[in-house]
Amino acid sequence: MGRDASVFEQPGEPASGLEREKELLEKIGELTVARDFFSTRARATPLRQRRSMIQVQEQISLRRQCELLAVGRSGLYYEPVGTLRTWR
Repeated sequence: MGRDASVFEQPGEPASGLEREKELLEKIGELTVARDFFSTRARATPLRQRRSMIQVQEQISLRRQCELLAVGRSGLYYEPVGTLRTWR
């Protein structure tokens, strides 16, 4: 049973776990920069427009969308009440 672990590697795979870890960390860095860039740009838009960007979807929760766009979740569900006329 003197088989080498490299027998189980697929063609095109990194030779070691350290190389794979390095690739993943680079990708995480790229995604972090992109997220920060788009979050900053989105936050520069007026609150009303940011609220309209939020949609119910499976990929990103409402909580996460609100966090990225700096919108309070309570603001999504709030419906303004009309003004009451004073009784005479």
